[in-house]
Amino acid sequence: MVRFFSKILLLVVLGLPAVAQSSYDEFQQVQRDAKAGDAYAQSRLGDMYHFGDGAAQNFELAAFWYQRAVDQGDASAQVNLGYMYENGLGVDHNIGRAFDLYLISAENGNATGQSNLGFMYDMGFGVAENDVTAFFWYEKAAEQGHALSQSNLGLMYLDGTGTLQNLNKAFELFQQSAEQGQIDGMTNLGFMYDTGQGVFQNDGLAVQWYRRAADEGSALAQTNLGVMYEIGRGVTQSDSDAFYWHLIAAQNGSALGQSNVGLMFLNGTGTQQNNAKALDWFQKSAQQNHGDGLTNLGYMYEYGFGVGQSDERAVYYYRQGANLGNATAISNLQLMIDAGRAQ
Repeated sequence: MVRFFSKILLLVVLGLPAVAQSSYDEFQQVQRDAKAGDAYAQSRLGDMYHFGDGAAQNFELAAFWYQRAVDQGDASAQVNLGYMYENGLGVDHNIGRAFDLYLISAENGNATGQSNLGFMYDMGFGVAENDVTAFFWYEKAAEQGHALSQSNLGLMYLDGTGTLQNLNKAFELFQQSAEQGQIDGMTNLGFMYDTGQGVFQNDGLAVQWYRRAADEGSALAQTNLGVMYEIGRGVTQSDSDAFYWHLIAAQNGSALGQSNVGLMFLNGTGTQQNNAKALDWFQKSAQQNHGDGLTNLGYMYEYGFGVGQSDERAVYYYRQGANLGNATAISNLQLMIDAGRAQ
């Protein structure tokens, strides 16, 4: 089993304070101020409708009030309305409009707008993919202490994407992000300690950061922590603990976790051997087009474990895995071809 880390998905911070739900009286006051033309109140009222904070959740009204604040140049409302357009909440889905709003917000100095604009360039959403421009906007946001941008910028330094590779800088940015409690920064910092990139290799600190991120719900960290238990690095080797973390990751939708927990059911490692459950998890992983899941599903069909034996289906899944570059799938497919069991 292997570890992976990946580019982080877009997250939008909408600026609501981490406090208890607003009272109805507070909602009434914000509504009065918004109707009187106060831009901050209009943006805040959009937040309240967005999250059902002090009033019933209503995306249409959230978008309406964000637009009123946008009309007055409110940078927070610009990024929040962009999020509404990006996800089709209360407005028609319009990625181009989302990009335009993120751009305006970013140029107005809003760190979340800069982060989201960087992501749009990074992924090619609403604009031609441009790593250099993505790097530029991530850096702008990171300089303001934006934790997600610090993590994403760290990945660009790690990969040498949009900039020269700099492992020390990548480690520094992951550390800054992790120390703010950002889940992806914690996972990536664990990976740096795990692999000894930009820092002396340290299994104990790798496990510490993986565990912190895993406890916050990172499926990637959960998978990596499962591997650490599986091979006994930084922790006492424990198949049962490895199974626990792989299962949690799998239940959280990790395709790699699904394949790993399938293998543990297939081999009876850390749990009771169960071909039917192994097959089920391999199928879930394969449905996400994961190379390991596809390859392991092919193996189940080749040998008839938990399913009727079928060379045709085995070859199909091995070929899918091989097309993704999975070395085991390539090898197994060639063996079936050499044995006259596949074309």
